[in-house]
Amino acid sequence: MKTMKKNVTKAKFNFNGRTLYDLLGGENIETDSIAIAEQIKNSRDANATDVTIDFSKMEENIITITDNGQGMSLEEIHDNWLTIGTSSKINDSAKLGGKGVGRFSLFRLADKISIKTSKENITYNFTIDKKSLEKNSLSDINIFQEYTNKKLGTQITLTELSKTINLYEIERGIENLVHPEHNKIHKIIYPDSYQQKDYLSPRKFLDQAPFHAVAIIEGMNIKEYKFNCLIKGETYYTNNQINNNFLSTLNKTLSMNFANNINLGEIKIEIYNFFFDRPFLSWHKGIEQTKIKNEMLEAYQGISVYRNGYKIFGHGEEDWLKLAELRLKRPGDNIDNKSTYGLVTLDPVCSISLKEKTNREGFIKSPEYTYFHETVLCIVKQVGADRRESIRNIRKLIKGNPVQPIGIRYNPDQTKKLNKAEKTVQLNNENETKKTKQTSKTDEAKNTGKTVENYPKDNNTSQTIKTDFTEQPGKKDATKKPNPVSPNKIIDISFGYSEETPHKIKDIIEELKRITNKNINSQALLLRCLIDISTQYYQTKNDIDIKKNNLPGNIRIVLNTFSDNKLLDLKAINRVRQSINKENTLQYFNGVAHDYNYRANFSDLVEIWNTFEPYITACIKP
Repeated sequence: MKTMKKNVTKAKFNFNGRTLYDLLGGENIETDSIAIAEQIKNSRDANATDVTIDFSKMEENIITITDNGQGMSLEEIHDNWLTIGTSSKINDSAKLGGKGVGRFSLFRLADKISIKTSKENITYNFTIDKKSLEKNSLSDINIFQEYTNKKLGTQITLTELSKTINLYEIERGIENLVHPEHNKIHKIIYPDSYQQKDYLSPRKFLDQAPFHAVAIIEGMNIKEYKFNCLIKGETYYTNNQINNNFLSTLNKTLSMNFANNINLGEIKIEIYNFFFDRPFLSWHKGIEQTKIKNEMLEAYQGISVYRNGYKIFGHGEEDWLKLAELRLKRPGDNIDNKSTYGLVTLDPVCSISLKEKTNREGFIKSPEYTYFHETVLCIVKQVGADRRESIRNIRKLIKGNPVQPIGIRYNPDQTKKLNKAEKTVQLNNENETKKTKQTSKTDEAKNTGKTVENYPKDNNTSQTIKTDFTEQPGKKDATKKPNPVSPNKIIDISFGYSEETPHKIKDIIEELKRITNKNINSQALLLRCLIDISTQYYQTKNDIDIKKNNLPGNIRIVLNTFSDNKLLDLKAINRVRQSINKENTLQYFNGVAHDYNYRANFSDLVEIWNTFEPYITACIKP
């Protein structure tokens, strides 16, 4: 049997020029600042010590980027600049690049890119532009050579500029490009017509951030955690322990995602969180809120990730830890991205397996990224919990109640470990730690006579939350046998409150105890005010954002907090949730406040009071 002869046709990959200017350029990089940052990093990789980005002739359709780096030889131009996806930096941990495509991000800013580079007294010139690339002339690049006195350096000239270049976004995005412990090698010259923002350094305001935390993680060890609440030079809360529940959740997540045997080297996390609560600002009198928000946090907000001294993640307002979502679920327990200045510093060698996306908008999903994300998130959650405890002391401070400052209790030999084999959390010498803590607490009380009530019990902040709401706070006569509710009144006269309850809430309660349904519209309006003001009081007291003109939305947020922290019986929570979804309740909330034709129904008011009474009690409980 004869064998059929097989025909073989050779083929090769072809690239359309659009690959360079769109897929690797304008459509790949999402912001102008990232395109500029890529060029600064490339200059740094070329050992430049001076980089100038000049926008001064932008109105003349010209932008130049000049550095004093090592320049390129003809061979390096062919092998590096003109090779797509070059691997010249990929295994060099000291380099900031690695994808081999960052230079093409310039097509986001311009249609024409001219390169002039010098090395060893030879200068090379070449140009690439969209028009040529559209003709698919990838190989038709003319490189001109001339002998000069210039030894080293590169200049990139951009022409045929995009009409949508955003200088404001560039200034803001580049402001925190370099880690504060490293020196900037770049400077930016803006056009005379552009009003430069001139952001202020965070260092100017850090002493106005009452909450500060530092953590160091390596592998499966949390080597260090320190949290301090420092106000006017005095410490009002301090903690060096991670909540066991946070560690347990972390360990389970890592195990489920095959991320519990990963070591990215030492990861340092430092977080400063500001507190713009109105009573605190009025009491402190030294917080420059407007300057901090507009001249610092606008550019430095959020938690940025640095490697080799340069920011690689956390661009602009990117909330990569989803802190806003966490804050919505448990407002009082989580920090706000917009009022936070944070730095995560990576080991440049050991973290090389944590790879950036080509568009520089984050990291590639992998077990390494899961490990990194979840360990940082664990620390951030602990900061939120410690911040909550600190705020309780700040409230006392503002009211003039005694709060004894306590010293830092950090033990550098104590390391928190995640047990890989058992997939459970173990703390080194846990029993000894408890004994030592209890002993030191007692000793401090004996030696100083100070109360250290602001130190978290058992190093677990969740244990400090009171869950017993069976006893209603009240006046001295609240223990007397309750009188039955009058048939024409809403609130029983035995309903009580604490001495710390705001006077406005007290006045509304007392008025509701007094008036009858002869003044039913007054009853309706006062009851709504009581629900609204009690809700806002709890939100303000626990630093929870208040939604303007949205009482049902605010109630839902508070109910979520009650549910998460077990601050109110679940049945009572569900009754309130069901009530605010009923049409008659919503009509009441809106009508009594905004509709002059609204007529209240007494039986509806009684039902609403009976539903909301436990909720109001929980809101105003001290």
